Amino acid sequence: MSRHADDAETVEACTTVILIANPAHNTALNHRKRLMERGSLSSGKELLFMELLIRGSGDCAKQSIIWHHRQWIFKRLCGDIGGSAKERQTEIEIDGWASVEEASSFPKLSPHAIEHEFGIIRHAVESYPRNYHAWSHWHYIMDVNYTLACLYDGYSGQYIDSIVKEGSQLRLWIDTHVSDYSAIHQFCSLIRLLNKLFRGVALDHWLHYIRPMNLCGCTCESP
Repeated sequence: MSRHADDAETVEACTTVILIANPAHNTALNHRKRLMERGSLSSGKELLFMELLIRGSGDCAKQSIIWHHRQWIFKRLCGDIGGSAKERQTEIEIDGWASVEEASSFPKLSPHAIEHEFGIIRHAVESYPRNYHAWSHWHYIMDVNYTLACLYDGYSGQYIDSIVKEGSQLRLWIDTHVSDYSAIHQFCSLIRLLNKLFRGVALDHWLHYIRPMNLCGCTCESP
């Protein structure tokens, strides 16, 4: 085994221990990014490690730096949307959501990857109540989801299904976590997204999903 490989394994092992003890350790995460850039650490393996940290520790689940690390890995694994976002600027841009410039840097996640990420977030907000940074990541993933629904017509049904399903999950969450103001804020933002989304979709097809979401107890508009 080469000295380079030995060093990479040592860095990976040391930073693993550091992050278990202190998930907000920026230097450790940066070292792991460099390992991925050199091809010494699998990006898929790193995603799994981050998921294990989030699921295993409430302290980790509340760290913004861990969620940003996942976003960085997604871009590395999947590539970004790029200039194609500008072709759908009118559809993509919604008040409170990403601009077309921001959307162009989103990763091209599959519907399955998005569903899986929402599941991780749900676990995180359970393990650490009123988890602002986990909900911010929820907003990011929903933004990615909506942008991809606008761009890839062949998969738009799956992406839209994911948006509606997650909206229903969020409405149920608010019913049982009335003090989670971050969740309520995200729900109000989601209503704006749904209002725009269903202007271009056969509303009758989705109405039975939306009805439970009509009232959120705040000042946002219903679809």
